[in-house]
Amino acid sequence: MPGTAPTGWKTPKTNWASADVILPEDVNRIEGNINAIEQGSRTIDPSQAPTGVAGNLRNFLDWFANRIRAITGTTNWYDAPPATLSGLNTSLSSHKSASPIDHPDGSVTAAKIASGAVTAAKIASGAVTSDKLAAGAVTAGKLADGAVDTINRIASGIRTTPGGTEPNRLARTDASGAVGLAQSALNAQALGGVPASGYARIATGVYTGNDVDGRAFNLGFQPKLVRVYWLGGAGGSGFAYITEASPEMTAAGIYMRHRATGTERETFSNNSKERLEVTATGFIVGSGASVNRNPIQYGYIAIG
Repeated sequence: MPGTAPTGWKTPKTNWASADVILPEDVNRIEGNINAIEQGSRTIDPSQAPTGVAGNLRNFLDWFANRIRAITGTTNWYDAPPATLSGLNTSLSSHKSASPIDHPDGSVTAAKIASGAVTAAKIASGAVTSDKLAAGAVTAGKLADGAVDTINRIASGIRTTPGGTEPNRLARTDASGAVGLAQSALNAQALGGVPASGYARIATGVYTGNDVDGRAFNLGFQPKLVRVYWLGGAGGSGFAYITEASPEMTAAGIYMRHRATGTERETFSNNSKERLEVTATGFIVGSGASVNRNPIQYGYIAIG
């Protein structure tokens, strides 16, 4: 029901004619209504929701009360609001400038944050730093699976450079997979506390030929010398080759073959099928009997 008229209000006469005489009760009604508008008590109905931009005074008073109650969320439109705009602004400002990003009373928990709600795009650059995280705030149990899926999502100040030795940081491997001091120790090859002047990496293996020209073997380093030798197998009768190559020989387009009849200096252009090439990460063989004939078995040793 809409709000009531003010007390003392009387229905106005709205059908005056030119011959009508104004009587004292007419003047009293007019004066009384003016007084009622100013001083009369009226009842507002806050259940009346606005229906548009047009309405009478009673409508607007009801609508104002309805909107105030909706905004404050209180039972009555005249109840004290649970928070003021000024107070909320102060609280927000304090929260944004606080060092721990967690709410002081611990009300922000992992269970209250929807899956995928916090993404890199929603966090300002530099917003989350170690000084803004409370001690123990970030644990493995609080990180969703895949949340930190690349090393680049970890701030540069808390991870090492590739293969670096910066203290108190997450270790980051270099291109060869070595970490920090491990790489330094590998390079130094400390013997009895005295660093060696150099070190060697050796890779060995066995493979069966497959007749594929350009077959590549990835060793993870560039050998200084590669030797491929025949081990035997069906189809290998009468063949006993040892083939050698180095980066310098590969650059010159040559390789060496050793067999019972002697040592041969071969070139890629004259005999590419039997070739052995050194690459930045291992070696390549041709399709000939010396290095890759099916089903002969071969062994190799690479020193780098």
